[in-house]
Amino acid sequence: SLSLSRIDSGRAVDQRLIYGVTINAVPTPELPTIWNNGANQVYVSLVRTAEGWRIAAISSEAPSS
Repeated sequence: SLSLSRIDSGRAVDQRLIYGVTINAVPTPELPTIWNNGANQVYVSLVRTAEGWRIAAISSEAPSS
């Protein structure tokens, strides 16, 4: 399971919003995953669409400015 623990930072870059967030994960042991058990620091990039803000990318590395 995944849960949002904290929003650490946010900034606007090139028509995107980028947030550093902490996600708490409890992966299923027998399934492959990118998540470590416990806190995971990731960056979420959002773009505005006609329907509203949507997640464009989730990355373990900070996007370039």
